[in-house]
Amino acid sequence: EATADHPAWVAAAEALLPTDADVAQRLLHHYATTANAPALLAAAATAFATWPDRFAGYVLATLAPATAPALYPAALRHRALANHSRPDFDALRPLLPAAETAALTNTVRQYALASGRGVAFAAGLLADDLPALRHFVLALEWYTVGPAHDTESALAQLAGLETTPLLLEMETRLPAYLAGRAGAKRGAVLYARLARWMRVVRDTAPRTTEPLLRLAQALREEFRTLHGLRDALRREGFLK
Repeated sequence: EATADHPAWVAAAEALLPTDADVAQRLLHHYATTANAPALLAAAATAFATWPDRFAGYVLATLAPATAPALYPAALRHRALANHSRPDFDALRPLLPAAETAALTNTVRQYALASGRGVAFAAGLLADDLPALRHFVLALEWYTVGPAHDTESALAQLAGLETTPLLLEMETRLPAYLAGRAGAKRGAVLYARLARWMRVVRDTAPRTTEPLLRLAQALREEFRTLHGLRDALRREGFLK
């Protein structure tokens, strides 16, 4: 770079490309500014394969699906999964066969079920398939989902389409969490979380108000000594 000997610099940068991300970035810039499209595509493919988190965005910002028919969808796929990004997934969908899209959706679902991460993302992808969404939400361990508001998002997604199975599950599961299911510990955090789940379902589907009021009263009677639970339910409008 110091001597402006571009052929020597390019040769050295190509040699360092698989091992030095900063050199890779400068080499990509060089190929882009000199309009060397074949070399840019090859270098971008190597950089993305080596450091996908760093170079997925570069690929998507610099290349196009027509000029990078394999690399562009791969970068979209990586960013969609890494960031739980619905816009990236929606952009990827027309670039994939239907079977591959379905397989990717299933990958997202299985990961969310196993890890408790990306739950809101997975629920959004399943929104057009009610049986799959129902199975997903009811199979989740709601208490262990992180971040916690993802559980609320998944519950709202299902409540907006179907309420009866969800209400039945809540009648069984909320007392179970208060009894220690999934390692749940009694305390203000748990009580607030249960009450928020109930509120989210009620706000999404107002027809659930009466069943949820009855559930709140049943919890109050079964766990009469848990004053924090009483206060949480009262704050969300389920107890007087």
